[in-house]
This record gives sequence, structure tokens and C-alpha cells, in this order.
Amino acid sequence: MFSDTYKSLPPLSATCGIGSNTNCYTPGTTPFGSHTNTLFMFLLPFVDQPALSTIVTNNAASTSPANFGNVSGSIVKPYLCPSDISAPGGGLQSTLDGMNGSAVTNYAGNNFVFGDAINNSPFPAKKRSLDIACVNGLSNSVFYTEVLGTCGSGTIASATGNVWSDAGNSTTDASFRPGFNLGSGKLGTNVTNNGTIIGGALSPPQFGIAPSWLTQCVSTSVQGLHTGGIQVAMGDGSAKFVSQYVSVTGSWANAINTITPGGIVGDDF
Repeated sequence: MFSDTYKSLPPLSATCGIGSNTNCYTPGTTPFGSHTNTLFMFLLPFVDQPALSTIVTNNAASTSPANFGNVSGSIVKPYLCPSDISAPGGGLQSTLDGMNGSAVTNYAGNNFVFGDAINNSPFPAKKRSLDIACVNGLSNSVFYTEVLGTCGSGTIASATGNVWSDAGNSTTDASFRPGFNLGSGKLGTNVTNNGTIIGGALSPPQFGIAPSWLTQCVSTSVQGLHTGGIQVAMGDGSAKFVSQYVSVTGSWANAINTITPGGIVGDDF
């Protein structure tokens, strides 16, 4: 388990993922040093991808979305759900920002767990322990949900999605970042105000249920890929299928809001 090895959870994302842009890097004083990585890059050794992990570690420039040969075009099967029709073979279907063909993930990380939402950052400044990230207990905390690989609300030219290696194309563009509870533009920089969650910053409480990937997908929310609900992974390692009839302002909102004490996750979850 990652947290056992490093005594910290991995960060959700650097500021952005362009190796040639010095503004993209996390400060060297953060727990994992200066990098342009996403959560899913840190997890590579734990999903039997040591060679790809070595490329990420040794070649910071490989995190550029345009570098298909090294990272962005590398399909990682454990990151994919066979039910997703939005990204055939694991490749993004979007011509936005030259991202077409980038390798997607069908699982998104919770910024409230892996980022630092209280300080409006997609990465913590200090080591992030499980008790800090999940104040209501691991079994009540959603770490990951399923999502569409390609997420559109109209056309392929404007579609975004979830690219496992993309921290962002710039400091103001994180449209393809593989996470949720990140607020506007998936930036993670306008989520709380003095510790209080800003209205709309929490992922919209009703998740999409098998929406059309091209015309009905809300990129800042999450999407169930199966009829009737959504698959989630909890902090205790369990997987759950959450019904579409869950209380969206009760159990669902409390399960994805891991940083506010007292949230109750009921029997409907």
C-alpha cells in the first residue's frame, strides 16, 4: 500500500504537467519533491508498471501531453474499465489542445483526499496522512470514482476527459486532470474559503448515470459507467456500487466530502 511505504498519501496533481514550464512544478519542499506528476503516475509501481514509472521518474519532460511515445500515449490497463465506450482502446477522443489519442483513465481521484482543498491546492505542502484526509473514517470516505475517459458536452472538438498522466496544459488549464472535487476547470484553486467549501466546488452531488460521453458529460463531476449507479473505491480498500437512488445531499455528499467532520453516510450508500 502506498501510504504504508511512504507514510503519506500521494498528491492528486502538480500545478500543471508541462516539463518545460517551471511554473508547473511543485515546490521542492513538498513531500515528493519537485515534480509535474499526477496521482496515477505515483501509483504506477503499485499496478505493475515499473518501466513506465522509471520513465516518469527519470524524464520530467515526458509528462508533456504531446510526448505520446513516453507517457501520455501509454495505455495502462488497470486504469481502464471495459464498459467505457468513450475511449476505444484507452485513447482519448478529443481534438482539444492536441490531446487526441492520449491515454485515459476511468478512475478519478478525490481532491479532498489526495489534494489540499482547505488550502486550495491539488497537492499538499506536507505529508498527508489517512486521518487528516478522512476525518470521518476510511469506510465512509470515497477515494476514487469511475469516470468517462472522454467527456463531452457537444462535439469532439470541445470534449475534455480524464488523462491519467495529465496534470494540466498550463497553470490555468486542467481540463484533462484525472480527479474530482476540484472546482471550476478542475484547477483545485478555488475550492474553500477559510476552510468552508465554496458553493459548487464540491463535485455536483448527483453523479451522471451512463450519460452520453459526447453530449451529456459534465467534466467537473463524475460519471457512472453502468446502469443504475456508480462504482466507487473507499478508503478502507472496499469497492461499492452506489445506487442512483442514494441521498445525493446526504450520504453521497458526505462520502465524497472527507474533510468536514460529522458527515453521516447512511444505509442507502
